[in-house]
Amino acid sequence: AEMLGKGKLLVVVMVMATGVSGFSSFGSLSLHSSPRLSHLPIRPRRGDVNLRRLEMVADADIVNGVFPVSADALKYFLAGGISASVSHGGTVPIDVVKTRLQTDPSMRNSNFIVGTKTIIRNEGASTLLGGLGSTLIGYAIQGSLKYGFYELFKPVVLAKVTDQKLVAFLLAAAMAELIGSTALCPLEATRIRLVADPSYGREVFDALPRLIEEKGIKIFDGLPAIL
Repeated sequence: AEMLGKGKLLVVVMVMATGVSGFSSFGSLSLHSSPRLSHLPIRPRRGDVNLRRLEMVADADIVNGVFPVSADALKYFLAGGISASVSHGGTVPIDVVKTRLQTDPSMRNSNFIVGTKTIIRNEGASTLLGGLGSTLIGYAIQGSLKYGFYELFKPVVLAKVTDQKLVAFLLAAAMAELIGSTALCPLEATRIRLVADPSYGREVFDALPRLIEEKGIKIFDGLPAIL
């Protein structure tokens, strides 16, 4: 329990850093909000011309294969993948030290600075990039699915489930987050294993198949924590 409590400040720093940089990158890359929703009132009423137009768009999307694969839709998948990958990749050294402070008994009395120096002295500076491949790939997939499906779900939920914009956006975000985090879970488990035990594998494509073979469906045990 004591070791699990270590690194709390680092967690806060990482969340703030990845959140700010991720949302900033996504905003810059996606350029503007969805044209399907920007013109709508905060709470469109049934029978409203704008809402009816949105319902027609959603109907057409569903008929054409659930969601349209257009340049506009692909923009959000691309922007989300890039922003999440870059923002989380930049905090990998912090996460490596945090994970070691929590899992390595020999570092239980160390702080972030001492832990960083110890890792560099004993294992080399390159160790601070442990799990970088898993992080870049995992969060590229997670960010792409999360932000992309969020933009695709919004008009459909707003037209088919509720006419309250806030509720619709929350539902769309929850569904998109579930999809993205489920895809991320095996890669995040691989990253943690590689950081805790560098000898487990060379990188993600070496370690992931081995971890899947060993754990099977239990590789998703960390999903609730990610969510």
